[in-house]
Amino acid sequence: MSSKISTYWVFLGNELRAELRHLQGLAAQTMFVVVASYLLYAGLVLLGRAGASGQVIHVIFWLVMIFTIVNSTSSSFFRDASGRDLYYYSVLHPLVYFAGKLLSSLVTTLFHSLLLTLIFHQVFAYSYMLSIQWIAVMFCGVLGMTTLFTLIASMASKTTQSQILAVVLGFPLAIPLLLFILKKLSSIDLVYAQGFSLYNLSSLLIFDGLILGLSLLLFPYIWGD
Repeated sequence: MSSKISTYWVFLGNELRAELRHLQGLAAQTMFVVVASYLLYAGLVLLGRAGASGQVIHVIFWLVMIFTIVNSTSSSFFRDASGRDLYYYSVLHPLVYFAGKLLSSLVTTLFHSLLLTLIFHQVFAYSYMLSIQWIAVMFCGVLGMTTLFTLIASMASKTTQSQILAVVLGFPLAIPLLLFILKKLSSIDLVYAQGFSLYNLSSLLIFDGLILGLSLLLFPYIWGD
């Protein structure tokens, strides 16, 4: 029993250090966040919409984040050498394997979400983007999106066109969560003025819990195939 637990901890540690062993992937994702932010801002300037409303900025922010999350969750499965997943299947519990992939992707996406927040704060000068309200909503949104796309990436990794399939399957499922996030962000000015309350995040936390619960329920069957 103790040997199994130590094996689980070793795997989780390896997954958390995996991004450091694949710095080219992390650098590419970081470059995508920076370049996409610049191009979108330049496009708004050319269209004369540099002073776009907060809702437009929120949509742009989460579109960039969704593509970043897709890349991060997909690479967490696709970087394993052929046959390694079969070895993991023989020594690890499915939920431990899923937790390792989820934590690895979550660390990366949280880093990029904070970087994107700093860029948007400097470019569009929204003061609430560095508030605890924004950070809390962003964390809940990133957690839900990363969990959802980790589950989808586990299914897509079994096909030849895996990343395309992850996008095709993921976007329709991500729309309800995205609407929840945008709804919370649309009222963040009022929340920012009134002070932070966990009640404002209740529906988003429940949605995240449902996604996580379904993922933990379905992943053992997906991995077993």
